[in-house]
Amino acid sequence: MRRTDLLCNRHTGIGLIALLAIACTDSPTSVVRPVSDRPLLAVTGKPPLDQTLQGEAWICKDGTGTATNFDFAVSIDGGAATTVSVALGTCVRVADFTVTPGQQFLHTVSATETVPANWTLNSAIVESNAGNPSATYQPVINLPNATARISHDWGVVFTFDNTFTPPPPPSFCTATLGFWKNHPELWDAAGDNKPFLTTDTFFNSGQSYLTILSSPSAGGNAYIILAKQYIAAVLNTGGGASGVASVDAAIAGAAAYFAGAPAGIPNPVDPTRAQLLGWASTLDQFNNGAIGPGHCPD
Repeated sequence: MRRTDLLCNRHTGIGLIALLAIACTDSPTSVVRPVSDRPLLAVTGKPPLDQTLQGEAWICKDGTGTATNFDFAVSIDGGAATTVSVALGTCVRVADFTVTPGQQFLHTVSATETVPANWTLNSAIVESNAGNPSATYQPVINLPNATARISHDWGVVFTFDNTFTPPPPPSFCTATLGFWKNHPELWDAAGDNKPFLTTDTFFNSGQSYLTILSSPSAGGNAYIILAKQYIAAVLNTGGGASGVASVDAAIAGAAAYFAGAPAGIPNPVDPTRAQLLGWASTLDQFNNGAIGPGHCPD
């Protein structure tokens, strides 16, 4: 027994009749009144919808998917929001106004979910130990937000339900520059989605793409080293975009350098040489499957 129960059972003075008429007549019930057409789901630590809920607000996180935490912006009476983290399958109390004899109050609690990547917010349910929702806790659901009122007589439980959808697997894999050098027929196959032919001239070099790819890297010419990895990377992506930020940046940087390089095969020095070798290292990791979608099966 707590809060209003104590008040109702303890005081019998005539002077308290008016107060008790309010606090006791409106005593909460254990009736479940969810605001949703979706069946209620089970989570760990969900509070009971009884007298112990009065003056409290809870957020429960249900759903189907891998274990993770969900962030909620919680605001009381329109005040500044605080961030509350709720693990999947658990409940967290986000408001607790202690009820004292003779005290009455009414507060509005707002909870807004930040939906993580690859998760879908399906629904929100508001439950209370109060009676008629429209006359008491007045729940409003406008996903990803839910709001409701709590008082000295009742509390609320918000249950947000999410579903995890795994991201699609990469639609391609990568092959080394050695593979592309030994299989020029794959560059020129009809409908292969490759951005250039073996015989196309590589930027301002005067040499074909295949000739550049077959050139020895002896001597450490950064232009040749980068060009070979660049050609393999673009063949792997079918145009230039990999979806990996560092690889995309290296491809774009290399393309800009080659487009502005002087005619022939220059032999750049530092600091340009160091930059080209940095891009080449990133693209080498990509082509060999260390980063990105992974190496193609042999």
